Parts: sequence; structure tokens; C-alpha cells
Amino acid sequence: MKKLTITLMIATVLNVANVFAQSCDYSGTTGPLSWCLKDGTLTIGGTGAMPDYEVGGTPWYEYQESINTIIMENGVTSIGNYAFYGCYYLHSVILNNIISIGNSAFQHCYSLVSIIIPQSITSIGTRVFWGCDSLTSIDVESNNINYSSENGVLFDKEKTIIIKYPAGKTSTTYIIPNTVTTIGETAFSLCYSLSSVIIPNSTTTIEQEAFSDNGLTSVTIGDSVTTIGWGAFRFCSGLTSVTIPNSVITIGENAFRNCNGLTSITIGNNVTTIGVCAFADCSSLMSIDVESNNKNYSSENGVLFDKTKTILIQYPASKTDITYTISNSVITIGDGAFSLSSNLTSVTIGNSVTTIGRWAFNSCNSLTSLTIGNSVTTILWGAFAGCSSLTSVVIPNNVTTIEGNAFYVCSSLTSVIIGSSVTTIGEWAFIACQMLNSITIFNSEPIVINSNVFQDVNITTSTLIVPANAVSAYKNAEVWKEFKIVGGGFLVNSKSNNTEYGYTTGDGLYEANKTATITAVPFGINKFVNWTKNGVEISTVNPYSFTVTEDVELVANFEEGVGIETITNDELQITVYPNPTNGELKIENGKWKVENVEIMDVIGRIVETRLIASLQDYTTIINISHLPSGIYFLRIQMENGVVVRKVVKN
Repeated sequence: MKKLTITLMIATVLNVANVFAQSCDYSGTTGPLSWCLKDGTLTIGGTGAMPDYEVGGTPWYEYQESINTIIMENGVTSIGNYAFYGCYYLHSVILNNIISIGNSAFQHCYSLVSIIIPQSITSIGTRVFWGCDSLTSIDVESNNINYSSENGVLFDKEKTIIIKYPAGKTSTTYIIPNTVTTIGETAFSLCYSLSSVIIPNSTTTIEQEAFSDNGLTSVTIGDSVTTIGWGAFRFCSGLTSVTIPNSVITIGENAFRNCNGLTSITIGNNVTTIGVCAFADCSSLMSIDVESNNKNYSSENGVLFDKTKTILIQYPASKTDITYTISNSVITIGDGAFSLSSNLTSVTIGNSVTTIGRWAFNSCNSLTSLTIGNSVTTILWGAFAGCSSLTSVVIPNNVTTIEGNAFYVCSSLTSVIIGSSVTTIGEWAFIACQMLNSITIFNSEPIVINSNVFQDVNITTSTLIVPANAVSAYKNAEVWKEFKIVGGGFLVNSKSNNTEYGYTTGDGLYEANKTATITAVPFGINKFVNWTKNGVEISTVNPYSFTVTEDVELVANFEEGVGIETITNDELQITVYPNPTNGELKIENGKWKVENVEIMDVIGRIVETRLIASLQDYTTIINISHLPSGIYFLRIQMENGVVVRKVVKN
């Protein structure tokens, strides 16, 4: 019986295919279905579901520019992913008894003006009508139990989700109905005529790319919105200012990226998460301000940080300052943090920074002076790409990794010094740096690199300066051997015994019998102890100078400043309690008034400064409940001295 059924099904499909073939310009089968293209009309028949496709994977793809009408016959139950993607001249669709429409099924059907969703439809995928520039109405048959429409706008049945506002509608203002709780993925994307949208207080969620790349000049975000999704307003170049209300908890990655008209952003006090590059590449942005009560984020002079200022999240690209020094509280420079900051000519990266994020300084094309702090260990992908005015770069000794495209198209770059700890240089790190003619590298062991690291650089005429004892190794190393290699003298390399306690300066290549001076710099309240060579103390002097006669590596030994007190008066006694604490701390002293309290982390970076306005009974109360758990130090400035106390935050 099964064989008979299968035979009948095959016979039916073949019969349909044969009928189509007799009168079609082009025809064929796809899964259990047959298709026929005749005079611009694509008819799909048979029984069952259409397969899903990748872009360009449909059997009619090569004829798609001939398709202006599509008819789905009654036996067809679904339209597959990307089925009619890029049918640019399609203007009419008849769906009949279709049950589901796959993702991106009609994406980029530029000529499609209207479509009727039949009562049979139970599932509509994502981006189905994305890029349908001429679409003015999506109408749903009234007895559909899953979907509805109002004035040509597609909703779920209860109108709690707005699924698609047709991109071809000519209205300039739209007030979202107050039944809507969710603005769906790409719901208003590419709506270039729409300049103003009011989001009601019923809405809680703005999904991925909901308003991306459209004509918005004004948006009012309702006071119930809690989530702004990935790229929700990306490429909304007409927006000039945005206020994130206090209801918002999450701002997704790239949420406002490339909003090139945006000049100011105000962030409410309940935001707990700001995704990577949420405000990156906004070329007109001058300030980002965070409400002072926000427990997770802060701003200073319009620059966005996390609350403790250990992460620099976003420097507004259009700030007029030409110089900027990254403070010593900052450990991480976020992805895209300074991208497109074309006014900056000089940047100093503080000595607490360990990581420079992806595309962090992308296209800072006026940057001529760059100082990279001595604690940096990682320069991530594309960090200084497009910094076309940089002429020289010094990569300090603590750096171990330079990722790909790090200095892509630094068209003025002529010289680079690479510190001794670098073990990885990623692909295309110095691609298109055509002026680069001098590279000094302190590493005695040649780093294994791909030939494209210096692509478009004339390495055969560029000078590579290496430690004298490493010349032979570089002359035998792939890629490096193509340079003009010269010995640069003896290598002096210094390092810290603990990079959280301090760092060193003064490393380099020195000629024989020249004097080298190295310096140990402790963080905050930590202490320098001595210099050692191969574990043996050679000096307690800092800075330390010596005559260079060989390659040498010295270690600066620091010790943690736990329990250190600086007191200028014998009567200066205080009590700090409870310790450990979950939040509130009391500082009691029977005689002297407290003027301010600096809160420092374990390596001495200042997290916060509290100015004390008034006191009662010489008791000061401060709250650190917003700080992450860990060890902190209070540097308490009194009217007659200074005390440092260690506290533990649970």
C-alpha cells in the first residue's frame, strides 16, 4: 500500500511538472513542489512545504528579474526562507492557503506595493518584508486568528506586537497604539518618509533593528520601555538628541551606532547594561550624560564610563578637545570608544590601562601624538585603523598581543618600536602603511608572523633594528628576513614582579658602555622594594642607572600597600566600621574633622572621591553599596592629617 501511495505522489508531481513544462518559459521542481515561469508570472504548485533556501539558492534565482507576479496554488503550505529574496520587479503576490512564510522571504522586493495575508497564515518569519521600499500596505484577512492589520500596518492578533510598518507609507508621523508592548525586529527599518514616532507607555521592548536606517528626526521613548535591542536605532542619522528614560534597563549592542546627526544623549538612572558600541561612530556626538543616581554608569565632561570609571565606554566623536589624557582609574578602553573622533590630535593612555578595544581609535584621522601606557597588554583588532596622521608609534614592553588590522592604513606612519613582550602580531596589522621604513623590535626571538602583516609595505627597503645578538635569527626567519636588518645594540628589559602593583620604564636597545636608566613606578599606595637580576638583589635605588655591557633583564619588585597609614599627627586616630560591609561605612574620630575620602581599588586607582560638606559628632557615613565586591582602601583626608584604611566590600 505504501509503495502505491508513493508511486501516486511521484506521478502527481511529475504530471504537474509536465503540464507546467508544456506552456512555461522556464520550469522545474523544488522539494515536493513544481514551478513555472511564464510571461513574468511565477506559479508554484503541488502539495506540501517549500524548502528553505540560502540567498541565491532558489531554482528560479537566475530568472528573478523577470518575475513580476507570484501565485501560490492551493496545495502549497509554506514559503521557504529567502524564497523570493531580491525579486526586484515583483509587484503582485497571491498566497491562497499558505500557512507559514519563512525568514526574509520577500526581502528586497523593491516594487512590491501591497500584500494580503490570508486567514490560513499562522507563522511569519523575521525580515520578511525588509527592504520592500515601495510597500504601502500589509492587509490581513479579518478571520486570521494570529495576525491583524490596521491602516496597512501588520500586528499580532491582539495588537501587542507591531510587526511591520510598511516602508513605502508616506506618513511623516506615527503614534504607536497604546496596546503595543513590543516593537518587533526591523518593524520600522528603512522607513525613510517617517520622521517622528511616539512610543507609548505600554511598550516595554524595542527589538533588534526596530528603527534602524530610517528618516527619524524625533523619537519619544515611553516611560515603560525596559529594553532597547541590538542596533535598534542604528543609522538613524536624522536624530539629534535622545533621552533614555529611567525605565530602561538594557541598551543593546550598536543600539545608536552610526547616528551621525546625534549630538547629545541622556541616560536614565536605572540602566544596568550598555552593549558594545552602543553609541559608537556617531560623528556629531558631543556629550553623553548619565543621571547621577545611576548605580552602574557615570559620565565626566560628556564622556561615558562605568560607575567606577574602570572602563571608558564612549568618548563623543565630535567633542572639540584636541588633547585627551585617559585617567589612571581606567583599565579598559572599550570597543569603538574613540572611533571617528576627528578633532583629537593627541591622546595619552594612562598607565592603568591594560586593554585597548576593537576599533577603539578607528579613523581618528587628526591624531598625530599617541602615548600608550606601560600597563597595556593587548591591542585588539583594528584599534588604531585609519589613524592616518600618526607618524610614529611606541608599543610598550608589557604588550603581548597586537591583533589584526591594528594599524591598518596609518598612511603617515614611518616608524614603529615594538616592545620585548610581544609574542603575537595578527594578520594585516600594518597593512597599507606604505610610508613605514623603520621598525625597531626588542624581542630577541623572532615572532612568527604571516606575510600579510606588512602587506603593501616595501619591506625590502625598510630597516629592521633588532638586538645585536639576534641579527642572525632574524635573517633566517620568514618575512623578517626580507627587511634590511641591522643590530641595534644590547637589550635592556625591565618588568614588574606584579603588574597590578606597578610598572617600569626605560627599556630599549643601548649601545655598548652607554648608560641606561630604568624607573619603577608603583600604583597608588604600593611600595617599590628593590631591583633583582636572576633573583638576586642588585639595587634598592629608584630610578636605577647602570652601564650597559650585555643584554640584561631586571625585575622591579613591589609589595602591596596593605594597612599602610600616613599620619601627620600622633593624635590622629579613626575607626572604620562595619568592616567587612555590604554598603554603609561609618568613619569615627573623636577630634579631627574629615574633609574628603578617596576610595581606591587594590592597585591604588581612585574609584571615587567624596567631599564631606558637614559633620556631626565627628562621624562620617559613606555608602559603597554600588561598588563591586572586593578590597578597597579609604584615603581619609582630615584637617590635621591623612589616614589610609583597608575595607572589604561583600
